[in-house]
Amino acid sequence: MLWLAIHFPNLALEVFTSPQRKIQNPCPSVVIYRNKIVATNSAAAKAGVLPNTSLVTAKSITNELQYFKKDLSKEIKELANLSEPLHQFSSMISIAESDCLLIEVGKSLKLFTTKELFVKIHYLYLELGYTTQIRFSQSVLEAIILATTGAEHIQEADLGLARLEEHGISSSVQNAMADMGFSTFKDLLNLSRAELGKRFGKEIPSLLSKLDGQHNDPQEHLHISESFEAEKQLIQAVRSKGPYLDKQMLDLAIELEGWLIKRNLNCERLEWQFSEHTKKTTLISVDFSGGAQSHQEFLHVTRLRIEKEDLPFEVLTIKLAAKLTNERQSTTNCLISSSRKCLGSIPNHDTSQLVNRLRARLGKDACLQLRTKSHHSPESSWIKDYSLNLEEMKWVSNKSIYKKRPLWLLKSPKPVPINQFSLIEGPEKIQTEWWNHSSSRTYYIAQHQSGSMCWIYKYERPVATKNTSNEEAFYLHGYFG
Repeated sequence: MLWLAIHFPNLALEVFTSPQRKIQNPCPSVVIYRNKIVATNSAAAKAGVLPNTSLVTAKSITNELQYFKKDLSKEIKELANLSEPLHQFSSMISIAESDCLLIEVGKSLKLFTTKELFVKIHYLYLELGYTTQIRFSQSVLEAIILATTGAEHIQEADLGLARLEEHGISSSVQNAMADMGFSTFKDLLNLSRAELGKRFGKEIPSLLSKLDGQHNDPQEHLHISESFEAEKQLIQAVRSKGPYLDKQMLDLAIELEGWLIKRNLNCERLEWQFSEHTKKTTLISVDFSGGAQSHQEFLHVTRLRIEKEDLPFEVLTIKLAAKLTNERQSTTNCLISSSRKCLGSIPNHDTSQLVNRLRARLGKDACLQLRTKSHHSPESSWIKDYSLNLEEMKWVSNKSIYKKRPLWLLKSPKPVPINQFSLIEGPEKIQTEWWNHSSSRTYYIAQHQSGSMCWIYKYERPVATKNTSNEEAFYLHGYFG
């Protein structure tokens, strides 16, 4: 087996600042734990803010300082999210430490060299805004320690940077080794393990046996999450609908887009939750006809919905959840643009965007689709469908049923003079509700002198009207096209 360890040395800070990765001049940012600074970004370091400095001192150095409280649970959750892109290389992925991922890549070497894997994973996380240290080893523990310390070989690894307490070595043993001048693993590996055991206890020989791969701790593998839910705590309360609120929503929308892309999914319904300190919450559900994957589409349609909603006075928390997803279907474009199929098709992407905007602005029932229904009466052979399946509409012009029946039926048929029409196709006899004493009708597809294609009929037994007396009367029932 070949193990690859990915250490995120700045994870404590990057869980808060990774969406700002494209900002040219980020503000000085730090993470504090027990009122001491434990992580800084490059802008804070450049300003002179150092680790272990108190927050008061750091604020006196720069008044632009942005600080976050260390959140271990957030870091572990983020590690789980960061592990998901690695499933393209292996299914054996686990969280090794609070800021380290472990992946078994032995089988991936059939497709990639170790150098290719290193480069792919490095740039994968660099694009997401995360700094990494990546190392390979046949031993789980050696890979972790090399990645954590940044050493190229285990003999060079610094004992002080290896965080031995996470591997069962007590602080008293570490202090004893430091007092004896042990600084790197080379100092331990050159000595007899039996003698080390007598001097420091069995923990050191056990550590070294794991280091050379004689014993590996079992790993609990991670699995791809089946649902998406993300939350953002705002430093500054949002009191109005505007650019600042859009910016906070953008980070969550980009996160959802990445989650969908990794799984080849579309989102048909998402839900935003806006909350303030009093726990007052506003839920906004946004639907996407046929599904969407772009963060720009999510934000554009959401803005239209928000215009009609009242948000809490001070928004401090924003949550985003994908409530309904479906598999993203691959699409192919016609090779020859003049193809009759292409001319008769509806561009689904543009149509779905139009539908999403109309529904967000006017309501869910603003757009609908007419479907055929098995019924002998033309007036009852159509139903309204608000699901609006655009794929079924794609080749609507090629379906023969729509060439025989018009989509546009009049509420009440009206008498028309037959001399204004040219009969194109027919007759077609249709028997309506006999229990209502209705006569059977004879239908024709006809063209009006204006050019409109119409659906007209006459009764099999002529019905006298005030316009036609005893003459045969024709009625306009609908239009084609």
